[in-house]
Amino acid sequence: MTSFTKLIIWSLMHLIFVTISHLQPIDALANVSSAANYNTMCDKMPKRKQKACKMVLEMWHESRKAEREGRLLTKEELPPPSHGLGLPTYRAATRQELDAQPPPKVVDERYACMNMTCLCPHLGGVSLAPDQCSRRAGASAASRLRADRDSGKALRMEYRMLSDNQRARFHAALKQLKRGFGSYEYDRLSALHSDPKMMPSAHAGPTFLPWHREYLKRMEIALRAIDPSVAIPYWDSSLDGRLPNPLDSIMWSNLFMGSTDDYGQIADGDFAGWRTSSGNLIQRTPGADGQLMTEADIVSMITERRPEHIFGFLQRPLNSGCSLPNPGPLNMLEIIHTDVHIWIGGDMLALNTASQDPVFFLHHSFIDYIWEQWRLKWQNRQQRATQFPQDSQIVPCSGSANYRLSATMRPFLDPVVLNKDGLSNAYTDNLYAYAPRPSCRAAGGCGSPYLFCDTIRERPLCCAKIKPGGDCSTFIKNSEQPCFASKCIKGVCQKSMNTATNLSTTRGSSLATSTPSPTPSPPRERFCFDNHECCAQWTAKNACRTAPRYMNTWCPGSCRFDGCRLHPELPPQQQQQHPTASTNCKDRHSQCERWAHFHETRAGAVHGKRWHVYAPGNRRVPKTNTARLGECERNAHWMLQNCAKACGHCKVAIGTSPKCRCGE
Repeated sequence: MTSFTKLIIWSLMHLIFVTISHLQPIDALANVSSAANYNTMCDKMPKRKQKACKMVLEMWHESRKAEREGRLLTKEELPPPSHGLGLPTYRAATRQELDAQPPPKVVDERYACMNMTCLCPHLGGVSLAPDQCSRRAGASAASRLRADRDSGKALRMEYRMLSDNQRARFHAALKQLKRGFGSYEYDRLSALHSDPKMMPSAHAGPTFLPWHREYLKRMEIALRAIDPSVAIPYWDSSLDGRLPNPLDSIMWSNLFMGSTDDYGQIADGDFAGWRTSSGNLIQRTPGADGQLMTEADIVSMITERRPEHIFGFLQRPLNSGCSLPNPGPLNMLEIIHTDVHIWIGGDMLALNTASQDPVFFLHHSFIDYIWEQWRLKWQNRQQRATQFPQDSQIVPCSGSANYRLSATMRPFLDPVVLNKDGLSNAYTDNLYAYAPRPSCRAAGGCGSPYLFCDTIRERPLCCAKIKPGGDCSTFIKNSEQPCFASKCIKGVCQKSMNTATNLSTTRGSSLATSTPSPTPSPPRERFCFDNHECCAQWTAKNACRTAPRYMNTWCPGSCRFDGCRLHPELPPQQQQQHPTASTNCKDRHSQCERWAHFHETRAGAVHGKRWHVYAPGNRRVPKTNTARLGECERNAHWMLQNCAKACGHCKVAIGTSPKCRCGE
């Protein structure tokens, strides 16, 4: 089977999967839960929880099918990291910045860092202490901008607790990661959560939480490479769920995640116009189904001591010898988390598009927060790193060895991460910490202009403020104003002349004036490199249209994805002709010659230990299990496409390499 044929089959399978995810009714999924050889708990749940349960079960089903058919992806089938990550993303890089740029494949290995000593150089700084990173003396202006103050562990706060400046910087980093100069890293990272063949242990089993902890860490590292002050905030959806109508929350305004229009698209704010990797505008249908978290959900998860609620098995083989207790389905954190996906709706309903919506990462940051609170309450330090269902029970209780602690945490393969690494204390010891949830005892106690204290209840609780025009009927007698930039009058948040003026200085583009982003927004048109030597042939075969999600990840320049055009270092006539290396051999990147002769000394797969990424000569590396790897060999697809001359591939026509036979 040719590479092009595989590409088309891959695309059709995903089209079918996303159609099922969006359109198939709950009853149509019953065949999954009624399989003769398995016992699922979905049918034992109340109806309001069954949809969430069966969504998770569908992911389990797809992953097990991929295992049976031997279709789990290898690291060679995963897209390479964006070469521009860490460079300024709103302008062309300077010669000095380019000369210091690591090869594209090496960029991926910053994600293996488990302490600030390893991570600090990637943030444009120097490590002064194990938990502290400071800008280099004599660093370039761009480096000083990226590390404009000492940066240690990231502090993850509730989204509404961020200052206006902190929120603006977080949004700016997300936008630059998505559409910056030479960067498509947001889409690449999102793609890692798009396919059951990539992530067989991510859902419906005991590794759900460790897998997503590692995944969040990688997105946060990518954001901090742009702005070291940034952390992924968490979204405590119970603050919105307490409102008469959660859709009226300030969360769904242009200041935060944006409101939706009549078509379910993001209508305003920093994420309006964002597209999935298939090229479609992000969709939401908030409030149509599902439910947000409640205070009772959160308390029950943290106070439930039994670990099977945290490391649960949703689908168990019958008569397999599984001796682990069945968790109460209503207290399974994965099911509660899925209910929020359903409430947001749209792309958050489908596995292959959920992480394209930035709210995904804020929601999962809160799930990780809940898990961390549970760990601190019920486990000592040693138990946090080791307590997990025994390997001998994994297959009998789940039907898959991919949930074992000793199994590889796919798709994190370079370097290899194991499931057991996701239990490590190093995440919160070294990389990030959580700020407490907002709380109050009286009016004004929540500490944010976007929250108010609900004093009507017996126990005061913080709530999200309500947008103008929203329903505030529950809080008419509340001792603190529940409305943002408006007043609760006759049960509706109404703007007066004074409040309207205040709102105009806070909302929309004026916010960027009062709290400027550290870098300007990227232009609509951007330059992109292709990531595979077959892009020209695939484009000629119309694959940009027939397999858009695959092509937009591997060949964004050729497909002109989301404003891309091929990099300006290519002459215009070459951008149009997509020449092969044999007919017009050249290097498309100014650093090709250096990268081709760049040999990286690296250790074998390690995680949570000292990991030295790359160095021309001033780094110490472990003496065992090392290899000298050239970028032309390590990253052949990208280098053959963009650095054919430097890699000595001038006699090999692009698309005819033994590693890639396009359409033959």
